Amino acid sequence: MMFAKKQLFLGICLGLFFSHTAIAIEQCQPSVVSNTEPVFAQCGPITYGDTLNVAVRHAPPFVYEEIDLTTGEPRLTGIAIDFWERVAREIGADYQYVCKGLSDTLQLLESDGIDMAVSPLTITRSREQAFDFSHQYFNSGLVFASSPNESSFNFDKAFNTLSNTLASTNVFYLLMFFVVLFLVLILLALKNIRHYQTMPAMIDKTKPAMLMHVVLYSILNIVGIRKDVFGFSSVGMQLFSFLILIFGITVSASLLSLLTAALTQSVAPKTDFSIETMDQHKLVTLRGSTAQGFLCDSSKQPLAFEVTDTWTQSLEQVAEGKRDLVLGDWVQLVYLSQKSNLSGKITVHDQSFKFEPYGWGFTSDHPIKDRVNQELIGILRSQAGIDIVKKYIGDQQISMQVK
Repeated sequence: MMFAKKQLFLGICLGLFFSHTAIAIEQCQPSVVSNTEPVFAQCGPITYGDTLNVAVRHAPPFVYEEIDLTTGEPRLTGIAIDFWERVAREIGADYQYVCKGLSDTLQLLESDGIDMAVSPLTITRSREQAFDFSHQYFNSGLVFASSPNESSFNFDKAFNTLSNTLASTNVFYLLMFFVVLFLVLILLALKNIRHYQTMPAMIDKTKPAMLMHVVLYSILNIVGIRKDVFGFSSVGMQLFSFLILIFGITVSASLLSLLTAALTQSVAPKTDFSIETMDQHKLVTLRGSTAQGFLCDSSKQPLAFEVTDTWTQSLEQVAEGKRDLVLGDWVQLVYLSQKSNLSGKITVHDQSFKFEPYGWGFTSDHPIKDRVNQELIGILRSQAGIDIVKKYIGDQQISMQVK
């Protein structure tokens, strides 16, 4: 009887081990090219001739579709699209977009089935052996994203975020203007000190107390709490009072935004989500991505992991509690986690497990690659390239990805 129980226990353990291994093997099998229909209105079938077949997939903020407010028609946009369409204009390229998933894109590049891909592709050694890449145009990395229920507040990070923001040039000029305006108000108040001495509220007050009263009124006017400037009645001073009010509201809103950003970005995970503890969690990642390859090659395997066709689907799995973590691309996870359907439901962690340089893919020895590279490098070295990235992910993400 005891021997039978031991056999049963051993069988259960082996069953769990082999089922876990089978799941990992299944998720790490090469993906089969699918025959899915294009997901963007601008996409068409692959054709062969003088027109370049440029592969795209839904990968915000690099490639996604939105409605053009001018025409009311859907159009492709994103960092990679803006870069490519600027390059295409410079070299006079005739091209068409073809919609292909990540796995499909990789296999078509390797088999010369398309000309190039502008969707975000991580430059890896194995991929460079299969097809060509453009010059690197973006930095990212593999990170974990989880539910915000597993988070706490990091005061040091909040202070550092606020300090870095206040140290920026634009904020410095705003503060300098604030100081100058404050001094102007004080001088105007001192100039009209006799007016204050006759006010009922100032009777029996010493000059230092009166001066403190003036300073307090100055601050209240600058931040927009009060709507008058020292009780002056002239038209010029009333106009000045109105300008002070507008400026004060602007300063107050700006400071509130800075504090909100510092608080929002200072949520740190309580749980130690790391490669070492990965075997305690259920993961999800993008099919065909370097994150999937990282999981398949890792000596420490997750409790279970699943693959999806988009990062949005992966994040939704975590937001709905079906999986514990997403392992994926930092910039795309950060961008998507701020969208309305996922806002407040996802925390993207800071620790990066693997550096990921992005480039465009070309079929091997494609004749257009060198011309594209030349124009792409020119854009990256210009203010136009910085403006394109800033347009989609803002100043802070630019500084983080540059580091």
